[in-house]
Amino acid sequence: MSTAPVTTKFTVEQLLDTLEQLSPQELIEFEDQFFEIKQKRIASFADENTLNQQIAYQFPEKKKLRMRKLLSKNNAGTITQAEKLELDGLIEEFEQKSLEKAEAMSLLAQRKQKHKAVATEGKENHS
Repeated sequence: MSTAPVTTKFTVEQLLDTLEQLSPQELIEFEDQFFEIKQKRIASFADENTLNQQIAYQFPEKKKLRMRKLLSKNNAGTITQAEKLELDGLIEEFEQKSLEKAEAMSLLAQRKQKHKAVATEGKENHS
């Protein structure tokens, strides 16, 4: 007897509720795997405009200023636990956006190189 695969759909709220129950280590593992899935989707579906938007992204000035202030407090040893968590979140967000920007640049460069190679090959075949 064969079995049919079961597909379950979750709302974003249900997924977030589940994430809150993960241990710190499980959350790190989830983040890693989620990031890989996200990057694969971006790579396969992102058009040139989307990639250019990612490349042009600038971390908001308000967040940069807040991060600088918290870094100063951290260096001075006067940062509170709540501020340290906020700083960690800002740093993580900044690093994530920087990585996405670099990956978009790489993907766009690869696509342009591939397009250039195909165009060159086409010219050679017509000669």
